Amino acid sequence: MSYFPEHVFVELFTIVGGQETWTNIAGDIVSPIKCNLGFSDGDPLSRLAPGSDMRFDLDNIDSAYDPSTSFYKGQKIRLRIQYGSFIKTKFFGYIDHIGLDVGTWGARQAHVVCIDWLALAAKTPVRALPSLTNTTIDAAVRYLLTQMQIQPEATDFEIGEVILPSVFDQITTNSTIYSELQNLVMGEFGYIYMRDGG
Repeated sequence: MSYFPEHVFVELFTIVGGQETWTNIAGDIVSPIKCNLGFSDGDPLSRLAPGSDMRFDLDNIDSAYDPSTSFYKGQKIRLRIQYGSFIKTKFFGYIDHIGLDVGTWGARQAHVVCIDWLALAAKTPVRALPSLTNTTIDAAVRYLLTQMQIQPEATDFEIGEVILPSVFDQITTNSTIYSELQNLVMGEFGYIYMRDGG
């Protein structure tokens, strides 16, 4: 038996009257919603999931989706799918880019690119992080996360079984949070990935 979504929600995190809320903007989307999510290559050496992204275009004829205090880069966004009474979050992330058409040669639209936390980590450089010795991956990841201004919505760590003799001792000017996560996960040969809720 096949199941097809009954409803698709693309929701922006906003604060209205001091109250946190999620606002559904799916009715203004005028393109297919395209997502690249998680592991896809089947390579047993792929232990750190790639960053995910979501892309779509919005009807912006009334300039409602020009960058503003209610629609901005870094804003939380999620994609949820409803099957009957069951609702599942398929993507959680942040607006990374808003490209505007002026409408000279066609419809006035806002082209939106969203990324998840791992993709954000790939853009975040590591700065002045002292090395650690004789530690486990879970402790090292917690330590590394102190470098991130935006934290994951939640974390769930297994206790590392391998004692790593030295970590963060080869950081360069090109090092990112993501590249250091890659180094850590290969030391333990575990997995690091995002769950659908961020």
